[in-house]
Amino acid sequence: MNTRRLVVALALLCAPASARAQEPPPPVVFRLEYTRGKGTVCPDEHAVAELLHRGLAYEARPDAEQRLVIAVTRVGGAHRVVMALRDKKGTELWGRDYRYARCPDAIEASVNSAALEFLPDDVPPAPLVVVVPPAPLPVMIAPAPPAVAQPPPATLPPPATLPPPLELEVGVDAVLGLGSTPSPTLGTSVFVGVRPAGRFALSVEVAARASWSPGAAALGNVHVRSARYSGQLAVCGYLRFFFLCPTIAVAESELHDPAVTFTTSPIGIFGARLGAEHRFAHFPALLRGFVEIEATPGAHIALHAVTYKQWQPSAGGVVGVGVAFQP
Repeated sequence: MNTRRLVVALALLCAPASARAQEPPPPVVFRLEYTRGKGTVCPDEHAVAELLHRGLAYEARPDAEQRLVIAVTRVGGAHRVVMALRDKKGTELWGRDYRYARCPDAIEASVNSAALEFLPDDVPPAPLVVVVPPAPLPVMIAPAPPAVAQPPPATLPPPATLPPPLELEVGVDAVLGLGSTPSPTLGTSVFVGVRPAGRFALSVEVAARASWSPGAAALGNVHVRSARYSGQLAVCGYLRFFFLCPTIAVAESELHDPAVTFTTSPIGIFGARLGAEHRFAHFPALLRGFVEIEATPGAHIALHAVTYKQWQPSAGGVVGVGVAFQP
């Protein structure tokens, strides 16, 4: 009899411990504090909370003691995301700092880093807490009163959208000129431009360009070298990584032989530029390449009638590659 009572007692003591061992770990909760600085292009707080639910399986509660602080600021051409977990006294328990060109990429990297920190491989994510309300009691529904016509709701004007901040670009290009002078030229171009932040935008760029021919070209019975100096204005439209720009420029050319240098009068040039660019994720700069087509209506280089033949270019082209910095 005593042996049977001992077995029953041991069974009652062991049953709750086994049940508790199979229960999932309690959910970890925090209070989300999300701020976006001026000029950032980021998702709203609701979208960030949904991303945290999917990535961490954590529940955000306004009354939680721990706070997950996410602050986004604009640094040059990149978005900086600082994420920190703080206790009720404000002490930082964990933190990360990321910079990406796009704000959603930076936030996603921060959430993935938090998942690697808080969710070890051998511990599954904590489940979300779902509160099921009790079933409502049956009530007697009184007949609805006759419908009364209501005035239409007042329509509010849409909120005013602030224009995106302007980005300053300063850079240099290496250029190859073809067709605008008797011989091909190699040179450099220094430019300054401004455009709104974002990939769907317009920019205005001013450039100063100088190029020289590495070799001589036969012009009549004399071999000459060429040089060209120009100032250019371009208005560019951007679509993702590509850009297209109408251009206008004023240029002056020089021809050199062993004895004489001939200089043209300034001429007007109209053209178009097609190119592509690549933004660096962790550095406020971009790499670009382009091709230009130029037209010089009515332009000519009047040379000595006996020694040289006349050079009259009507069109030319430029191939360039360069880098732009966003201070």
